[in-house]
Amino acid sequence: MKILIITAHPSSCGKTHAIAASYRKNAERKGHEVEILDLYKTEYQLPFYSFENLRETPPHPNVAPLQEKIKAADELVFIHPIWWGMMPAIFKNFLDHVMASRFAFKYDEHGHSHGLLTGKSARIFLTSGAPRPLAYFAYELPVSPLKFIWNTFILRTCGLKVRSFMILTGCNANGFKEEYLQAFLKKVEHVK
Repeated sequence: MKILIITAHPSSCGKTHAIAASYRKNAERKGHEVEILDLYKTEYQLPFYSFENLRETPPHPNVAPLQEKIKAADELVFIHPIWWGMMPAIFKNFLDHVMASRFAFKYDEHGHSHGLLTGKSARIFLTSGAPRPLAYFAYELPVSPLKFIWNTFILRTCGLKVRSFMILTGCNANGFKEEYLQAFLKKVEHVK
């Protein structure tokens, strides 16, 4: 199986990178082929999305290679911190450019979307500085806005099967210990 991990955190010491490395290690141990695409370091940097430019010019030249990576993958793993209740702007920009209409989904004559990435699965791993009780209500309940956006508006719209959605909370809180991260990484290694 080919797995593409897409991550975004400006610090190489960020917990998102630890999660990506842990998931990769476990997947490779199972014989899977894994690539990590760090949106802050990739040679496929994308300018911020401009709708006017989209209408007037062809897509940015870096879009096609990124879409090829997604086409080749059986599983997509998205890992990012939660900033201001949402993903970092660089991650949203990636989705705007790459997971575009006519590649990841299409609209029918009634305006309903249909996923074009069917047969692929997706996993979401997020980090949050919010303390556990607040993060639980804000991000982990089935009706939480961020979970709903990821599951419904992004993944299911594109036809991806959601396999897991996990959040490491309290990352910036006083008293956050390395053992919390290690316990989360063990959960990441054992997701099914």
